Amino acid sequence: MSKDLKDALINLSKRSVDTFVANVVFIDKVKGVCTVEDGKLNYSGVKLSAVVNGEGNKFYLFPKVGSVILVSPIHEDIKNLYVEAFSEIEEVNISVGDQNFKMTGAGFVINNGLNGGLVKVDALLSKINALETSFNTLKQILSAWVPVPGDGGLVLKTAITAWAAQMMLSTQKTELENKQFKH
Repeated sequence: MSKDLKDALINLSKRSVDTFVANVVFIDKVKGVCTVEDGKLNYSGVKLSAVVNGEGNKFYLFPKVGSVILVSPIHEDIKNLYVEAFSEIEEVNISVGDQNFKMTGAGFVINNGLNGGLVKVDALLSKINALETSFNTLKQILSAWVPVPGDGGLVLKTAITAWAAQMMLSTQKTELENKQFKH
């Protein structure tokens, strides 16, 4: 193959608008776009998702403002850009139908976290075990009690006094909730 033919094929396959490096200036998480600058120009409306019409399922990687990204054109159109690669990600957001998943440095949120944080199983188990132990202690006291005629319940009162003096603390939501994973 001649050099002229090789050069012609290379030029034929070469893109008219290349991928370029840019810095993130602003992010619009509602529209799923960002504004970037390449040192010379600002480009607004740069897409963060393949969804063009704003409908349907979405997968967003939201870059950190000030981070470096690679921007590419769609169909060689400099006015129709998307983010191809990220140096730093601030948030991941996935929407499929009515379901939503968001991940940030603070944790995970499923379906806007309306049900609060996930239960910390070990803390909950510890609280349940304390209740069961206390209840079993009371059952043992009551089952071991033998009524004594004419004491007016003094033996029972004496046996149960120590148990009744051990007050249980109210469980706080913060003891059982993992705020890093909300659902």
